[in-house]
Amino acid sequence: MSSAAGSLTTLLPVSAHRGEHTVGEPDVPYVQCNGGSGFLQVNSVPYAHLTLNGKDFEDTPRSNVEVPAGDYTIRFECATCDPPQVDTFHFTLEPGGRYKKIHKFSKP
Repeated sequence: MSSAAGSLTTLLPVSAHRGEHTVGEPDVPYVQCNGGSGFLQVNSVPYAHLTLNGKDFEDTPRSNVEVPAGDYTIRFECATCDPPQVDTFHFTLEPGGRYKKIHKFSKP
């Protein structure tokens, strides 16, 4: 699932479900790692609210956001979709790596 430093990580969709979530503090959730950091670039169609490891992470788009290397769960919540949709993905960010995801919500 991981890749060499400086390249994109492999995406592994883990669930697609509807529901509510608890909004956490608006800071980047730090994870245990062996040092180093990487970058996130995420967007969605239509726009979505993001949580990263259960913490509030604002709305898409987010570009070149530096976070510690490690394991993450990112959740895209589209309140404007009819019906509302939530999709979740797991990924590992290597030191010096980049996670890039453009998520397109499915149409009912």
